[in-house]
Amino acid sequence: MSAAGLVAAIQGVVDTLVAADISAALDPADLNLPGVLVKIGTVRPEFMDGSGTVEVLCYLTAGNTSPLDALTLLDGLLAQVDPVIASEGDLVPVSLAFDNGPSCPALQLTTLATYKRTED
Repeated sequence: MSAAGLVAAIQGVVDTLVAADISAALDPADLNLPGVLVKIGTVRPEFMDGSGTVEVLCYLTAGNTSPLDALTLLDGLLAQVDPVIASEGDLVPVSLAFDNGPSCPALQLTTLATYKRTED
């Protein structure tokens, strides 16, 4: 299986968020905060053709700010994201460390996407 199917599934979540005017990226260097950092989670091959479901981890991330301001930013970001992508399970508070910078408060939201096996 080529990774293109997985890449397309993850990129689709980013594209959906960006189309809703929400800052989102796969690469932390491309993310404007507050925004959503998108990463791959568990891959579940479910069908005979190798297609399946992938968990997409969406980190709703505030900037490096006071705890109360961060919570306000995350609450506003969640209000934007909630109608755009479906959450699977609980939101988990985390702290994300970015290269050459401080860690930032975030909420991990998990959503599901389907991927299709592609031929090389």
